[in-house]
Amino acid sequence: MTNPAEAVAKVLQTLTKELVGEAAEETASTAPPLPPPEPPVATDMSMDPGGLNSVAGRARQAYQKTCMWILSVFAAFGLLIFGSLPFTNIGKVDGSANLFWLWTGLGLAALGIALAVLAASTVFSPAVTSLGHLQRRLARIPGDPQRGPLPDPSRATRFWRPRKTALWNLRNTLEGEDARAHLGPDVSSVKELITKLGELDDRQLRAARSEAVKRAGLAALDKACDAHVAAVATLTQRLEAIGAPGTDRAKQQLVAAVTEALHYEVHAGDAAARERAGRAREMTTAAGRLAEHDTDIKEYLGHRQQVLIEANVVLMGGRFRLARRLIMVGVLCTLIGGALYASRLPPDDDKAKKGADQGASWERYVPATVEIDAQTDAAGLLPAGCTERRLRALRDASVPAPAPKDAYTVVITDPPCRGLVTVPENQGEIVSPALP
Repeated sequence: MTNPAEAVAKVLQTLTKELVGEAAEETASTAPPLPPPEPPVATDMSMDPGGLNSVAGRARQAYQKTCMWILSVFAAFGLLIFGSLPFTNIGKVDGSANLFWLWTGLGLAALGIALAVLAASTVFSPAVTSLGHLQRRLARIPGDPQRGPLPDPSRATRFWRPRKTALWNLRNTLEGEDARAHLGPDVSSVKELITKLGELDDRQLRAARSEAVKRAGLAALDKACDAHVAAVATLTQRLEAIGAPGTDRAKQQLVAAVTEALHYEVHAGDAAARERAGRAREMTTAAGRLAEHDTDIKEYLGHRQQVLIEANVVLMGGRFRLARRLIMVGVLCTLIGGALYASRLPPDDDKAKKGADQGASWERYVPATVEIDAQTDAAGLLPAGCTERRLRALRDASVPAPAPKDAYTVVITDPPCRGLVTVPENQGEIVSPALP
């Protein structure tokens, strides 16, 4: 005869397996491995792996290299101008007008250097750091995408304000007719994208909390089902140990009590298993909802990253064009300032001393008598009637006394023929003593 306790225990175990599922030990070897976690979506430039490996990072690096080359040319140009000008002669400048223009030239040169430094700083600083920063800058551009086509920048803006032109073109690109391709589905402006991300983040947080609560409740029911199964097994073993009660009244009472407890545990386990099955279905629904919200927020976070990259690349282009114009203005200021500075400086000490030495050689001279032959090249340098006759002259004492027919240079002092003349060899005769 079959023991009724064993039959009840088997039925309870079968029902528990159907409602709760297979045991963990049985499914551990057959369950598929979990997929690796997905890498986090970069939501701003600071989270971009590698920094310069991103599109915006490579564009920034290219602009910076080009700006450094331009600055190198500017530095070489400034060194060429001011490296050849003396700064020790500033104190020797006479006159308030000369000092004014000299310091004006230095001021213009300093302005050119300052413009070059400012241009470099505009290229090396980040253009946009967040969607809020970008939205505030776009709000300064006239035009509303909700009211019709966006206007283009004017010619004056395109020529004189390259950064604003870049921001204008970026706004027309992001919030124009193709806005959804850049900002995501059902989003037509950067402001709406910020609002959408906030809503999705709130939904994801609520779904994650709901899923966590249901997971904790499911874990508690799993423990309760395990406890009921263990109690049924224990009571079943107790009945087997008691055996058939026969006519023993005490055993009959004990069997009845254990059987009653066994029936209670069977019903309680059945109720817990059914509740656990319902909670499992709710858990599956909550997990699906959370996965859906995760997919949505990843989609819009990807569009956020795309918008930030596009904004940085476009705005860095505008900054580079502004820096290039500032450097050109700086070059012009440096050139004009260097010319003004050089024009007001006194002669260099070495050059002035050399010129003084050259002019002082005529302060010491010796008399000479010269006669220039007619029909010669030297005769063409003298007035008529000054050839074929003896003329008084002065000779440079720093030059050795020439032979009578050698080439010479003298200053003729006779009134009709005064002047400096150079006579080639064999075109005249000179008689002059050597320097004593």
